[in-house]
Amino acid sequence: MLASAPITVEDFNTYFAAMAGAGAALIGLLFVAISINPQRTFGRTAQRERQAVAASAFTALVNGFFVSSAALLPHTNVGAVPLFFGAMGMLTSVMSGTQLVRTELQREASGRRWRSVGRTLFMIVGTTTLYAFQVFTAIQLIEHTNEIGEVYVLSILLMPIYGVALIRAWELIGAPRSGLAGWLNPLRDLDDEEEERAAPAAPAPKPRPQG
Repeated sequence: MLASAPITVEDFNTYFAAMAGAGAALIGLLFVAISINPQRTFGRTAQRERQAVAASAFTALVNGFFVSSAALLPHTNVGAVPLFFGAMGMLTSVMSGTQLVRTELQREASGRRWRSVGRTLFMIVGTTTLYAFQVFTAIQLIEHTNEIGEVYVLSILLMPIYGVALIRAWELIGAPRSGLAGWLNPLRDLDDEEEERAAPAAPAPKPRPQG
């Protein structure tokens, strides 16, 4: 029986190439989705929640695209690029999340406000934890040059990173608000408020004739 050849970093090239292509395509689709109504997301009157969700989606897609592309470069340490983009992802998540929490706390006290704060905190903790794990893996790759076990972990991390991007993009274009995913949608209450403002006011009752 022939012994199987040891796995090398080059064996991941097909996977990383597919991930890089998917990232490029998804970035283009995100731009198209936002360009349909850019003022709603990035205009002067755009809500911070919508801007934060768009930034979260874009950050995750750029992360996955550049990490996958860098992993295809021959004879390079894979860890440097995911370290940089993982740190940028953590910084972006914390900064945008902090701004959102401040915005929510400045609103009038209501149950809706505290639900929005909870959804925002869930988004911050989830994405920051994911990027922190990427940073940890990247450091391990730098210390132990292209260790196959760590390359496996990095390749698996690309899937939840793209998953975050897809979820945020889905929320941005108007995801259904049913089920657990709908309840955790940070735009849920924002969409409800926009619908309430857009709804026509109820006509005033006609006065009854006298006598």
